[in-house]
Amino acid sequence: MVDFRDFRAGSEVVLGNALGEGSTASVMRFDVERGGGAEEARVPKRLRRLRTLPPPAVDRSFELTLGSSMSGGPEWRIGGRAFDMERVDIRTRLGTSERWTFTNPSNRTHPMHLHGFLFRVPGEPGWKDTIPVRPGASVTVQPWFDPYPGRYVFHCHALEHGDFGMMLQMEVEQ
Repeated sequence: MVDFRDFRAGSEVVLGNALGEGSTASVMRFDVERGGGAEEARVPKRLRRLRTLPPPAVDRSFELTLGSSMSGGPEWRIGGRAFDMERVDIRTRLGTSERWTFTNPSNRTHPMHLHGFLFRVPGEPGWKDTIPVRPGASVTVQPWFDPYPGRYVFHCHALEHGDFGMMLQMEVEQ
């Protein structure tokens, strides 16, 4: 939630990415056109309780690495694999949860993103769909595969990493 009451008409408010560089440093700009109005929105004192997740059915580990493709060019990999549209890398069941650990031995941050489903990070409140895995670090997440079956991808949300193969497919089966 953003409160613009303290900004005059004509102000530009930029949402920045402290970890970004170049074109990823500025995320979004808000141009304040008018102000002075009364705001009636209120943040509730207590947010809705989080649903209890089923215990993880499977533990999976993924190392995030850089290698060379068959053509000799750079290739980012998840768990030793680069993206292949013809391959399903993970099969899981609808309604289950799993425990995934991403380990990053590279010197670049990898914002890992899951399509179609949310996950929790142990010890952190709320749901997420993207989590940064910093150089030399590991992050454990617990995705919950509910409510939709189908084929989805998970990938590094750094565009150039995904373009160079850092994406895998999963199938959520009924």
